[in-house]
Amino acid sequence: MSGRRRRREAGGEGQIAWLGTRGEGAIESAQGPVYVPRTAPGDRVRYGLIERRGGIRRAPLLEVLDAGPTRRPAPCPRASRCGGCGLMHLAEDAQHAFKRMRVGRALSVFRDAKPELVAGDTLAYRARARLAWRAGVVGYRAPRRHQLIPAPECAVLVPALDAVLPQLTALALQGEGEVHLALRDGVPVVQLRSERPQPPAAYRALEAAVEEGRFAGAELRVAGARATFGQAEERRPGPDGLPLVAPLGAFAQAHAALEGELARAVVAAAAPAPAGQRVLEVYAGHGLLTVGLARDAARLRAVERDADAVAACRENLAARGLGADVRALDAAEAFTGAFRPQVLVLDPPRAGLAEARSSIVAARVPRVIYVSCEPSTLAGDLRAFAAAGYALESATAYDLFPQTPHVEALVVLEHTGRDC
Repeated sequence: MSGRRRRREAGGEGQIAWLGTRGEGAIESAQGPVYVPRTAPGDRVRYGLIERRGGIRRAPLLEVLDAGPTRRPAPCPRASRCGGCGLMHLAEDAQHAFKRMRVGRALSVFRDAKPELVAGDTLAYRARARLAWRAGVVGYRAPRRHQLIPAPECAVLVPALDAVLPQLTALALQGEGEVHLALRDGVPVVQLRSERPQPPAAYRALEAAVEEGRFAGAELRVAGARATFGQAEERRPGPDGLPLVAPLGAFAQAHAALEGELARAVVAAAAPAPAGQRVLEVYAGHGLLTVGLARDAARLRAVERDADAVAACRENLAARGLGADVRALDAAEAFTGAFRPQVLVLDPPRAGLAEARSSIVAARVPRVIYVSCEPSTLAGDLRAFAAAGYALESATAYDLFPQTPHVEALVVLEHTGRDC
C-alpha cells in the first residue's frame, strides 16, 4: 500500500513564473515546478502541502499575497472553488495569449508557426453544459475532488439555461448523477442520468415542466431505463443557419456563435479550387461539419462510431436535401473499399487520433484539415504527419472555451509528395 501513497512536502510562499498546460500557475523551485491553481503570472502566493503524483508537484492556493499584473476579480463568486472555469481570475488578453502559446507549442514541429486566435463572447456564451447533483444539490465538481459546488446561477451559461438551475434543485433528486443541459429552438432541454431510482415526484415535475413549456423536452435515465417527456433532443441553428439536431449528452460545441465560424472555416479549407473533390470526414459526430462539406464535395464519406450521432447526422443531411455516405465505423476503419479521398477532415476527441493515427497518416491524403480540442495530443499527431511528408498551410486557434484553459485549433496540412 505504501507504494501507492502520494508523497507530500511542506507548503510555503513563492511567485508564479508561468502557466502550465492546465492553466495552473508554476512556482520554480530547486526540486522542479510547483503548480498552484487559480493563480496568474506575477502573483506572489502562499500555498499548502505539496502533493507529488506522477512526477507532477501540485499544491492548493491558500492566499494571494500580491497580485500579478494579469490577475483580475473573477466575475463569478464561486470561481475560486468551482471546477468549471479555471482561468476566470485571469484577464482575457492574458487568457488569449496563453491559448495562442498552447497551440503554438503543438505546432512546433513546423518552424515559425504562429497561430492567430479568434474569440467571441466570454460570458453567457455556453448553450450546453454538463453538471452534477448529489442529494438534490445541483452544481459543478471542484477540481480533482469529490466535492460538489452548488450552482444556483452560472456566469457562463446563456440566460435560458442559467434560469433552469433553480428548477433542477427543486426536483429534489436522490443519490447522485449527471445533468446535461442544451437548447431546442431556444428552449431548454435536460437529460438526467443516475444509477439510483428517483422519486415519482421528480418524474411528475419533469412532465409538468414540459407541459408548461419551461422545458422543450426532458429525459431521465436510471440504471439503463429511460423516461422521455416532450422532444428531448438538442436543436439549434447550424453553421448554415438551418436547424441542426444533436442527441442529448453527445459531444457538441458549447459556444454557439464561434462554433458556426469554425465550421465555415473548415468547409472553406476543404473546398479549394477546383471545387468538387472526394472528401472523407472522420469523427463526424451529428454533422456540424458534414452539412457544409456535403454542399461542395463531389463525393463525401462521413465516419462516426456513435450510432445516435450517425442517425442525427443523416437526419441533418436529409433535412437539407443533401446526400453523403454516412457510416457507423471506428476511425481506424474509415479507409475501406475503393474510396480514395482527396481531402481528409478530422475532428477527434481529446485523445486525438490515438490508435487510428497510423492508418490515417499512412493513407497520404493530399489535403488534411484537422480540428483539435487538445493541443497536447495534437502535437503528437502533427509530428506523425510531418514525418509522413506533410507541410503546414495554416493554423488558427479558436477560443471556444472562454474562462478555461481549453482551446480549439484548426490546422490545414498539405502533402509534399515525399516523406521527411
